[in-house]
Parts: sequence; C-alpha cells; structure tokens
Amino acid sequence: MVIKITKKSDKGNRVEYKSSKFILTPKDIKKADIFDLNLTKTIKNIEEYLLKKGALTRDRKKIDPLFVWYTVGKKINEFIKINKIEKDEEQFFWFQFYHKSTLLHNKLPNKYCLTRNDFKTALLLTKFPLKTIKKVGPWSMWRDILIYKVLLNDERLLEYVIQYLIKKPKTVHGSRPFLKAINERFKKMETAMLPDKILFKKIKEIKINNPRG
Repeated sequence: MVIKITKKSDKGNRVEYKSSKFILTPKDIKKADIFDLNLTKTIKNIEEYLLKKGALTRDRKKIDPLFVWYTVGKKINEFIKINKIEKDEEQFFWFQFYHKSTLLHNKLPNKYCLTRNDFKTALLLTKFPLKTIKKVGPWSMWRDILIYKVLLNDERLLEYVIQYLIKKPKTVHGSRPFLKAINERFKKMETAMLPDKILFKKIKEIKINNPRG
C-alpha cells in the first residue's frame, strides 16, 4: 500500500507518497489518492458523530474525553479492517491520520511522535469494554498507561495494571509511581518467555513509593 502524506508548513502544503516499495506506479498513486479521500471522509464522519452526541464541540472542547477517544478508536478499528495496512506503512498512516483531524486536536505538535499519537492510543483502548476502561480512570491516565511498551508487549502485565487500578483507584498523578515501577522492573526483560507463576512473583516483589492519591 501507498500512503499519501500532506506536510504543512508556512510555505504551503507539500504532498508526498510513502511506501515500502522502491518504485511507485501511476496505479499506486491513484489508489493512495482514493485511500486518502476515504480517510478524510472517515475522520469527518467521526467528528460529526461526536458533535451530534454532544461529546465534542466545534471549538474543540471534549465534554467526555474518554468517550470521545474510545469512539475514535472503534471507528479507526473499523477503517483498518476494511483498508488493510501493511506493517511497514503503519507509521505513515498514523502520521496522516494525526494531521487530518481539525477538531480532535487543539494544535499539532512541532515534532510528530508515534508513541504519543492519541489516535493510536485510542485504537489500543478498544481491546477492552468501555465499562472497564471507565473504572480504571480518565483519558489522561490511559495516555500514561499505554505509553509503556512493557504493557503493550505483554497482555498479562496490562491486565494486571488494569485490575490493580480498578481495585485500588488512583488519581492520574497517584498512578504514575506504580506505572513507572512496573516499567522499570520489566523494561529490560523478555516477559513473554516467563510462565505466569514467575511473572506474577516478580510483580509482587516490586516496591512502590505511593504518593497520596
């Protein structure tokens, strides 16, 4: 697949076609243009849906951020299932998605960062029921949770974090020492190779300095 990228600058927009392929044909370019048009329509439909639901305002205010991003994640998931995206092209897809929305972001970052792409984070949220997501905490807490690769690379760790925060509710600030401790313990370890019994034993050995909240 080929992804059409539009880079904005003070001098105007510059269009590029990105792909893992070395040579692009006119057919590739045409497909990329159609894909880009469908992507634009999808984003507009998401925004209009959220506006009608009263979860988003025209001046970019999110009334219910968690619902907004969970809905975005579901719609992205549907789009990806219809439009199969190669692994090598994913970074270009997320870049373009991030820069196309006019309502979901107040402003674009000076430097694009895949690990802090809210659209990708929204997609990851949809692995769990919205009811469970809400019990854990607000959108800002989920942004903190899903930035850690150790949690994304081992579903057992992510499930543990979810259940821990449900049983012991914390504020966004209060959850950070816990998340950091989990990350520090396992960031240099191939946890996928560990049996459940050993993994959870190592989790219990973690000492966490909890602030209030």
